[in-house]
Amino acid sequence: MRIKGIKIRLSFLFALMAAFLIGSGAGESFMITVVSALLHEAGHLLCLISYDAPPSEIIIGAAGFKMKMSGKILSYRQETVVSLAGVFVNFLIASLLSIFYCFAGGDNRLLMPIYANLGLGVVNLLPIEPLDGGRALYFWLCQKRTEAHAGRITDKVGLAFLMPLFILSFIILVKSGYNITLLCISIYLGISLIARAGAKR
Repeated sequence: MRIKGIKIRLSFLFALMAAFLIGSGAGESFMITVVSALLHEAGHLLCLISYDAPPSEIIIGAAGFKMKMSGKILSYRQETVVSLAGVFVNFLIASLLSIFYCFAGGDNRLLMPIYANLGLGVVNLLPIEPLDGGRALYFWLCQKRTEAHAGRITDKVGLAFLMPLFILSFIILVKSGYNITLLCISIYLGISLIARAGAKR
């Protein structure tokens, strides 16, 4: 499928995960999360379009959305702004929904999308690559350091944040008895850091 010249592709793993979650009764929460993630990516996309650098392809996968760039090279400052655009959109939506929640007499139907957008914003703001916060930190550092030095600093900061994240995920798992969401995110980020370190050798 193409939208304004941008190819949109849905991965098989995402479709399989969606079918499983909907079949297990998590359809509503799954859809809210997907819509929140789409709005997050829309923030990145609109920012890229404003810089006249739209992606050539968007792949919707189980681990998130991946954009293949069209080839235009952005400045480090522009890359930093693009990295944070999705987080900004999530926080903006959560804030607007929270205001509406207060004026709507505490409609509990608004709580799930508020928490979904807040959760996506907070997690993506963590300074761990490949999350938006990690990418923003890297590109911000590239304005002041060499790319290699910026990469080393970003990796060290990411590792420093990843360790307490692992501990927190285990605490949540033990207390809830079933919630492994943060643990899965932590494992994914840990694997990403190890893969990055291996690629640099």
